[in-house]
Amino acid sequence: MDVSGNNFRRTLFAGVIWIVSLGSFAQTAGEDILSMVREGDLASLRKEIRQVDLNAPYGEEGKSLLQVAIECRQTKTARYLLQKGANPNQTVRGFPLLISAVVMQNFDMVKLLLNYGAEVDAKDEKGNTALIFAAYMGNVEIARLLVREGSDYNYENAAGKTPLDYAIQFRNAGVSSYLRSLNARSLSRFYPDYHDGPHIVWHGSEEPFAFYMYRDSTTDEVGFRTQLIARKMSPFTMRGFSGDTLSYPVHPGLEPGPARYSGVGRILVMGDVHGGFGPMKDLLIRHGVMDSLLNWTWGGGHLVFVGDIFDRGDEVTEALWLIYRLEQQAAEAGGRVHLLLGNHEQMILESDQRDISTKYFYLTSSLGIFYPDLFSLDTELGQWLRKKPVMVRINNVLFVHAGISPPFLQIRPEVEDVNRLMRRYLHGRPDTTRLDDLKLLLGEQGPLWYRGYFVSGRQYSQTDSSFVDSVLNYFGVKHLVVGHNNVKEITPLYKGKVIAVDVPYYTGKREIQALLIRDDRLYRVRADGKAEELEIGSDDFAGKAVQK
Repeated sequence: MDVSGNNFRRTLFAGVIWIVSLGSFAQTAGEDILSMVREGDLASLRKEIRQVDLNAPYGEEGKSLLQVAIECRQTKTARYLLQKGANPNQTVRGFPLLISAVVMQNFDMVKLLLNYGAEVDAKDEKGNTALIFAAYMGNVEIARLLVREGSDYNYENAAGKTPLDYAIQFRNAGVSSYLRSLNARSLSRFYPDYHDGPHIVWHGSEEPFAFYMYRDSTTDEVGFRTQLIARKMSPFTMRGFSGDTLSYPVHPGLEPGPARYSGVGRILVMGDVHGGFGPMKDLLIRHGVMDSLLNWTWGGGHLVFVGDIFDRGDEVTEALWLIYRLEQQAAEAGGRVHLLLGNHEQMILESDQRDISTKYFYLTSSLGIFYPDLFSLDTELGQWLRKKPVMVRINNVLFVHAGISPPFLQIRPEVEDVNRLMRRYLHGRPDTTRLDDLKLLLGEQGPLWYRGYFVSGRQYSQTDSSFVDSVLNYFGVKHLVVGHNNVKEITPLYKGKVIAVDVPYYTGKREIQALLIRDDRLYRVRADGKAEELEIGSDDFAGKAVQK
């Protein structure tokens, strides 16, 4: 079985833990022995050890004693069993015990089995080795141990993949970096052409430079294409290169815009983009926000992105540059583009890359780059992102990525103050007089993470309509627009007081939609250019809208 897919870990665990019943001793005696092993009762086990077959199956489930010791993390008991002759090369439903120990992520147990003669490259029935599972699990320490003991890090399993392929596929940076340091092979046929950029880097007073990352699938070449930017003034326009025919107007040093606007005639709201640049671009063109050359055509209208441009999809950089471009053009035309911070922006700016796509992980890990460093304070996009707001109020609508929780409302947040608090934090200058507020802002019940309008969380229950009223009354608005939680379509909740806009089109399973607010009326707009007014129901139960 190829180790891919969301259920693999559970399937594997079941496979390596349960042993085919090959017969059993008397049930009572077997259970007594198993209990001793589970509990690590070596004193009792020593009294019984001469009367048992160490490698036989025990109990109704047919487990061997060594397998039970591995399952229960009883390393001392496992050592005693091995000393007495337990076989370290047993298999359980086709899985060697060494693989079982790797799946349990038990370094000491893996080392113990190897010391007692476990075959380092013993294979399961589908040709996977312990090192492949270590790469899949992301355990660098175990991977290093296996390689030191002679594991073949270029071995291909039945699916034709190497350990490095799995480290890349499951975005396990530590294992990937280690295997690359050994010049381990990755099988190029699994990866297409990749291209990403531009990324503009500043070095103090020196001229900036731009670079693209690429992978050529025909030659398996991965590399950079770089170019110094000769700028005579600021702002300036950078012409794309490396096959990129676009031009990029660059406006370094722009200050954050206001957080409150009134008298806006029309507002288009995009949910979580997550690298879904293509559908986003098509919808904006279809509804007249920009033309086919990616130029703003919406006059004094406002365009709002509720956060989460990052992660999951393959065109994050393209989406960011388009928003950057439209932001400047809209301002010149009397309109506005608002990019709010989402939890995935926070993750990247806090150096958490767990949800980046395979494309970005492959390129950056191959080139020795840490993906979040592409958006550091030394980069144009990184500087720009750190000035983005958490919340913005337009007319009688408050826009925020996730929502306002009861604890957050208790600190009596002001829109401008919250945005300022986040900006200071992202620039490495946190307000040390307000650390409790900052912790709440960044945490599970903060406006970038809270899910209480939809479901209960670890620290809170799903909210009710009366609390939603409290939020609206406090901020003096009629509607709260949020993303963060997948919905089947643009959905009014709590009698239209909360509008959910995160339709997960980036998965390819849903058609892209956006929210249009015009003359204080709410519309659902679709990729085909059609718009329909939202029907405001009376049902307060938000959970029904969640896309499972």
